[in-house]
Formats: sequence, structure tokens, C-alpha cells
Amino acid sequence: MDRRAQQAVDDGWSITSSRSRRQLGLFFAGSTFVVLSSLVTRRAVLRRHQLTRPAFFHPSNMPPITPINGALEALDALGIATINVFSYGIMFGGGLLWAFNISTLAELKNRIKMPLDLESGEENGNNSEDYAGNWLAAAIVIKEEEERQNRARKEGISKETSS
Repeated sequence: MDRRAQQAVDDGWSITSSRSRRQLGLFFAGSTFVVLSSLVTRRAVLRRHQLTRPAFFHPSNMPPITPINGALEALDALGIATINVFSYGIMFGGGLLWAFNISTLAELKNRIKMPLDLESGEENGNNSEDYAGNWLAAAIVIKEEEERQNRARKEGISKETSS
């Protein structure tokens, strides 16, 4: 059993391999950011809640002592929401990279190109541009031919009517 366990560590598919630990690093970084952003969000919500609570001897029919700036509150909420979304995105992306066993950008490119049946990872973005250019040139030639035929037809009709 020791030989199989050692082989599992060596082939990179074990959770304790250095490759797996490197891949999980992004996930754990994202989860750390999620915890930190949750603490920032909690602090901001408690601070906002504390501002709306009136002082002990403040009359209830009077406006609060500290004025509320709606634009600043909206900007604060947008910033906190952005931090939360990015931290969850980092955690989700790191988990997906670990689940699909992708460690480098080259591996990611190969994994994307393989199901799309692209030519062994070679760049072929110009093929679609050439195809679109050829199609556009053919469409322009056909349009010019139709316009020339219409002009010839109109000139033929105008010559017959003038005679």
C-alpha cells in the first residue's frame, strides 16, 4: 500500500502534492478575502445602523443629529459590494481550477482549445477574419453587379420611351 500511496503523491493527483497545494492556494486566498470582506461589510452595516439610532435624550420627532449623505452611502455600498463579488469570484475561480486540475495559463488554453477542436493549439484567429473579408468582398461584387444591371435596364427603358 505504501507504493500506491507514494505513486499517488508523485503523479500530481493527490491533494497533498505540490501541484494541488499550488492550485488550492488561489482558493484559500479567495476564501481569506471572503472572510475579510465579510468583516468589512459587517462593520459598515453596524456603523450605519448605529448612525440611525437616536441619542438617549434626543427627541424622537427631530431629525438625526448627523445628516445622511445619500451619494456617499451609495458609493460606500457599491465599494463594499464590489469587494464582496471579487472575493467570491477569486474563491470560485480557484476552486474550479483545482477541480479541473489546471495549474498554469498554458494548461487552461489547451483545455479550452481541445473541446473546440482547434488546430493543436496554433493561432488561427486570422482564418475567421479572412473568411469574413472574402464574404464581404463577394457581397460588394454582387451588389455592384445588381446596380449595374438595374442601370442598364433603366437606360434601356428610357431610350425606348424617348424614341
